[in-house]
Amino acid sequence: MACIVSISSSEAGHRQEALIAEHCEIITALQECDGRRAGRIFTRHAGRARERVLSARSPIVP
Repeated sequence: MACIVSISSSEAGHRQEALIAEHCEIITALQECDGRRAGRIFTRHAGRARERVLSARSPIVP
């Protein structure tokens, strides 16, 4: 099933396409009522998002 995903990201090109693909995978798993698969994909997606946020933060200098 086709889905529309809107994201706001400074990621460019291939990485942005990968983010959209992950969202579509989650949506597809939910539409297929496969909660376990959706949960696994979401956990992986959230972990990657956390890493992107933490790596983008500027170091705090006292």
